[in-house]
Amino acid sequence: MKCFNVLSCHNSFLSVNNKNEFVHAKDSENLEKLFLLMEDNSNYGLLISLNESDRGIKWFYKGWSHSSLLVCTKKIANNKGIAILNPSTKTFLTPVKSFDALGCGKFKYRMVIPKAYEFFDLVEASKKIPSELYDCLSWIVLNVNYNKITCSLIILLLKDAILTTKQKVVIFPNLLSMVSENELSLIVQELKDNKSYFYLLQSMYPNDIWLHTAIPNLLVWLKSNNKESSKLAISLEEKYTFSKNHKQEITEGLDFLAKAGNNFYSSSPGQLINSYFRKNVIPLKRACVLVTIRNEGIYILEWIAYYRALGFDGIYIYSNDNSDGSDKLLSSLADAGLITWINNFVSPKANAQSKVYSHALSILPEILDYKWTLIIDLDEFIVFNKDIFDTFFDFLDWHEQKSTEAIAFNWVYIGSGKEPHWENTPITRRLKNQIGRVNPHIKTMVRTNLVLSSQPHFPRTDEKSSLNFYHSNSKPYTYCNSSLAERMKMARSDYLDDSYACLYHFFFRSAEEFLWKWSRNRGNHPRSEGDIFIALDDKALNSFLRQYNDVSQDASNSLKKCVPELESIIESYLNIPEIRISQNFVVESFKVRSGKVLKAYKNILKEKYGENGLKMLDILDSI
Repeated sequence: MKCFNVLSCHNSFLSVNNKNEFVHAKDSENLEKLFLLMEDNSNYGLLISLNESDRGIKWFYKGWSHSSLLVCTKKIANNKGIAILNPSTKTFLTPVKSFDALGCGKFKYRMVIPKAYEFFDLVEASKKIPSELYDCLSWIVLNVNYNKITCSLIILLLKDAILTTKQKVVIFPNLLSMVSENELSLIVQELKDNKSYFYLLQSMYPNDIWLHTAIPNLLVWLKSNNKESSKLAISLEEKYTFSKNHKQEITEGLDFLAKAGNNFYSSSPGQLINSYFRKNVIPLKRACVLVTIRNEGIYILEWIAYYRALGFDGIYIYSNDNSDGSDKLLSSLADAGLITWINNFVSPKANAQSKVYSHALSILPEILDYKWTLIIDLDEFIVFNKDIFDTFFDFLDWHEQKSTEAIAFNWVYIGSGKEPHWENTPITRRLKNQIGRVNPHIKTMVRTNLVLSSQPHFPRTDEKSSLNFYHSNSKPYTYCNSSLAERMKMARSDYLDDSYACLYHFFFRSAEEFLWKWSRNRGNHPRSEGDIFIALDDKALNSFLRQYNDVSQDASNSLKKCVPELESIIESYLNIPEIRISQNFVVESFKVRSGKVLKAYKNILKEKYGENGLKMLDILDSI
């Protein structure tokens, strides 16, 4: 068995940069070279780092971070070098010619016969490699066929009596990344039937939240609801407790969830395994809605009333850093059993929205009671065609006839309708005018147990699965014409269709509310400190002024048809004394803060925003 450094055709070595990313580097004096361990007469190799960092290396596609990568080497006749294949993705390593300021280059990955520029030279290294790493490669050579990684092989690794826990940590993520969906489901069943395997995984990954919190809480929750009786669930019930609570909280210590599963890749072996535990859960209820808010108290009651009237009996509201009295209102609503409120404590630099989606969809057990989750914001209201469907669930039945797993709803913007100021009446009744055509941006309703996380517009699955994704018109969802950046392309649909269902988006609202909106943090941005956050830009102000006087399309009838009893439902909530007191406090807080916001903007509109600022001042003068 030999050890090599690996040299590309660009005279650069496979290395690790200061961000622990897998790169090739020309000047590697200040970077860590990787080593390739190879055994004679085998095409398997282990790319390893000798750095003791617990963070591991961010390998292909910035997926899991771990210390080694199992590769296959391939020789071609008349070429003295080797090509390197990542067996988990079946792609060849291609070093990109361009280099950054530190002399580091990245990789592309191609699924074809390698070209000359994809061959690497091996430079024998004198570095002393720990013997346990050689033992890892020997085990792989003896037992692994990368075209057929099975549950049996994973269990063989876990119960191996000779390999140490540390050696199993080297091998396990490499094998798990090559397992098929069916085999992963079998692995989950094995873990349920043989608790010792699960506890071994916990010892291998002592800081993995999915192995130490998500899966135990899930199984104990299922056991408490008579939906799980496995040996693992019975054992975990002795160590973990779970009680369903309409008021919960998550701490700043979970801020890392904002980046977990956000690239259609699980962030750890534990998260991938957890996702298949969750896929096995059979939901008993139909649909819930998931939202994260900050300082939006004046809209909460109406929004809850609307969705509960549609039939969404699960309302999951996360919130963070409220200063408008929303916490008291949310607490009262949770006490009344109308919502589940999860108070999200976040650090100033954290992305609260992404953290919420990862927590709800990969850790929260009870959301799996619901077959569907609608992921939206507090200014968005589903509207369905009452001439076709009696209820929203008739629309859902129509989609379920073809095994739909995700549904995209186009936005329809509702404008200000010349309203200069806020009134204490439902927004869906006082603002009536559609602005322009149907918008290509979408929001999604998804099968709850099939996703890792979500972006504000579309959900994210694990790396081994995809969704049967349909537009609200029941056609396959496509986004070929999207002009957005690659990571966001799915947010804009090829179809512009509101004939079956859509989302009315109350983005602008009155002039007063518009400025109020732009004085607080957006959910998908890091939190800033301070009460008044002046964030209005010229583009947003121009968009507001363009639509302000448009009253050409009255869309109010569609909302009334969907929920004709809205006002009476809101009033029934207000009949609960604690809710009425909290709501009154929220309204007074809004009035005080809005007054501060208007004063702040009036002082800068003329100076900072030019002609458009003067136009906005004219509108504000009527308030």
